[in-house]
Amino acid sequence: LLPLYSLIHPGRIFQILVPSGRGWKVVKPFKRSSLHIPTLNESLLGNKQDYGEKMKEKYTLKNFIDIEEGDAVVDVGAFIGGFSRGCTGIAKRILAIEPIQSNIECMRLNLGGTVEIAECAIWNKNTVINLYLGDPQDHSIFDNSREGRVVISGNVKVSAKRLDSLCKQYGYEDIDFLKIEAEGAEPEALEGLGKLRPHKIAVSCGAERAGENTLLPVLKLLADMGYETKVGANMVYGRSQS
Repeated sequence: LLPLYSLIHPGRIFQILVPSGRGWKVVKPFKRSSLHIPTLNESLLGNKQDYGEKMKEKYTLKNFIDIEEGDAVVDVGAFIGGFSRGCTGIAKRILAIEPIQSNIECMRLNLGGTVEIAECAIWNKNTVINLYLGDPQDHSIFDNSREGRVVISGNVKVSAKRLDSLCKQYGYEDIDFLKIEAEGAEPEALEGLGKLRPHKIAVSCGAERAGENTLLPVLKLLADMGYETKVGANMVYGRSQS
């Protein structure tokens, strides 16, 4: 059946779903690789290419910013570790930040001991915040159900940290690459940098702030911080000019 599947679907990679703990394990027999996911809705992640490579491609921009040998990387909104996985073997150190326990469990399985994991959300002050739980994902500080973008399945209180205090705690005060996917809280995440100035920044600015995107406020914040920026497909890429 596997050769027949590949013949019929040459552009796709055959994968098998196996129950694993409180989630699922996606096994790709032909590629001898696997990926742990919290719900079945993520079962097609990386079906046409390796999930880590796909996420690395999303958050880097050719001839502008990339992951380089020996980089110290901070991955905000790490989810199940896709971007961190794409940086493994290139970056010297990776700090993956994620507030949802089911995602963290999958991330530990996907990444093993190759990264440090901070179990919290990112905000512009150190506090406790309420997260709306999207069904099955897209958990956010903002209620995105009003625009029909997601279905809210509940909420949970989580610890939230400023990036400057969290990075100091983990010893990441000289950041080479900062990736931010904060489901609408990207401006607050940047505000929490304080005096930290990562050399390269990639920010996802989709319509996740109660239906509004964060493109303009993110561009202004980065410009005020002295970054050169480029925009593409709801992404903002910045690099230090110093």
